[in-house]
Amino acid sequence: MRWRYSRSEGNGEWLHLLLVAAALAIPLLLFGVVAYLDRGAVLASAEVEVVATTDVLEAHALNVFETHELIARAVDARIRSMSWDEIGSSQALHDYLNEIERRYPQLLGIWLADPAGKLRNSSRVFPVPLVDLSDRDYFIALKEADRGTFISHVVTGRVQAEKNFNIVRRRSSASGAFDGVIVVSVSPSYFIDYWRKTAPPLNMIAGLLRSDLNILAREPPYPADSLPANSATAAAITRSDYGSVRTVSAIDGVERLMAYRRVGSYDVFIVHGVGVSAALVPWYRHLAIYGAFFGVAGIALLLISLLAFKRMRQWRAATMQVIAEGEMRRAAERQLHQAEKLEAIGQLTGQFAHDFGNVLSAIVLHLQPLREEGDPRIASGLRAAILAAKEGQKAVRSILGFVRPEPRHTEIVAIGRALAEFEVLLRQALGSQSRLVFAVPPDTWPVRADPIQLELALLNLTVNARDAMPEGGTLRIAAYNLHAEGEPKGLAGDFVAVSVSDTGTGIAPELLEKVFDPFFTTKSAENGTGLGLSQVNSFAAGCGGATTIESAPGRGTTVTMNFPRAQDFAVETTDSGGKDERLEMRA
Repeated sequence: MRWRYSRSEGNGEWLHLLLVAAALAIPLLLFGVVAYLDRGAVLASAEVEVVATTDVLEAHALNVFETHELIARAVDARIRSMSWDEIGSSQALHDYLNEIERRYPQLLGIWLADPAGKLRNSSRVFPVPLVDLSDRDYFIALKEADRGTFISHVVTGRVQAEKNFNIVRRRSSASGAFDGVIVVSVSPSYFIDYWRKTAPPLNMIAGLLRSDLNILAREPPYPADSLPANSATAAAITRSDYGSVRTVSAIDGVERLMAYRRVGSYDVFIVHGVGVSAALVPWYRHLAIYGAFFGVAGIALLLISLLAFKRMRQWRAATMQVIAEGEMRRAAERQLHQAEKLEAIGQLTGQFAHDFGNVLSAIVLHLQPLREEGDPRIASGLRAAILAAKEGQKAVRSILGFVRPEPRHTEIVAIGRALAEFEVLLRQALGSQSRLVFAVPPDTWPVRADPIQLELALLNLTVNARDAMPEGGTLRIAAYNLHAEGEPKGLAGDFVAVSVSDTGTGIAPELLEKVFDPFFTTKSAENGTGLGLSQVNSFAAGCGGATTIESAPGRGTTVTMNFPRAQDFAVETTDSGGKDERLEMRA
């Protein structure tokens, strides 16, 4: 009997040692599994944010390039009937170019060079000095063939020593022969300043480069002119127009999550990335939370196991004493009493096991889809929960961005005068197939707004109208005074409504409530970013107004921007003999 008891005692010792070991190992194992899965989810979320930010940077760059191409086309139209001698001697042409440069802060100059490469006029100086541009890469390339819009290397200006790259087009000629170039210079620092404001500061890198890997702009700066050909990003760009890659930079040795996009149809790419270590900062915070939870659970299990082990040893010692003394009755009482104690311990252990089991069930519930999907690296359910939380954080930042927008530059704007200034660019954007009509009464109130943002908003609406009228049509831009009393959109007071109406295909009713959402578009990825109407809506709201839209399939679309009246300025009108004069300009 004593031998059998000793053997049972030995088995019990091993069982309780295993229980103590399990109390330490199970929470540690669960902590490792959850930490590993959460790390993958955090990196996946960071990659999604990198891609989204790259889309924003690409949309911004596309707007800049398209605007500069339209400027080049407008200048081309202005000098179409002029000889190069007339171009070189025209003070009025210089003033026209200077006015365009003044309206666009990213411009470093507009330059006109004749077929021999001699500089003949510019937006910066008049008369221009004797400067030869015939050795520039853009001049050589466009002289050989009409390559449409050409993006040059970064160069130092010969008139004013400033770093710039150039957006260049041939001057039109009736015969199609080479007749000089129109050069629009862009400041790389304009893009860098925008990236610093837009991209998250997570060991960020952003760059604008040509498809031959020549760097146009980069933050942080890089001493070489081109991206190393052996880098993973360079290899990815040569394979496709867009994508993402995780790589260790050949420039600074930092591991980053990178994304890249071709900028529209231009021979230029936008590249953006964040450091992996910086992206994992939220994961480190999660580790502290997980460590606290599993640490408490592990300590609780360990204490219960040690308590049970201690009580079991006491029970065994008491039992052995009862057997040695031969007091069977007292042994039975002690066993009963000890059993009651064990039952209390069992209830406590069972309650804890029940609560802890609920926690484990919640974890299993989120991890189960991963096992069913068959992907051992990414837990779809857990990723969905975390990505949903991240998407909530980004919505809060967009709201704060709209509630607390950056201060805008505003000035008094006369709508009729502004439309006259924007006319050339709007006509170029609309195309020759469609008719452009302006209707602005002379007594239209002035408004307080940013004229550059107004021009961009009208340009966005014009491009949308052009795409909605592939066979041509009529675009009518009108303005009228409005006294609002709750409509539209809760506005009250004096406003000026600027409406842009086309005769295009229209928009389905179920899509109207989504058109002002950022990145919502019905166009293909090559033709639209979904940011145009969002910019229009944000601009009007930032001025204290609102934007409305009316449309129906087959009946065209009208977008109306309502701007508060500038109360401290009066409208200048002329005596027209009692007639209601309206500014009417047609193409």
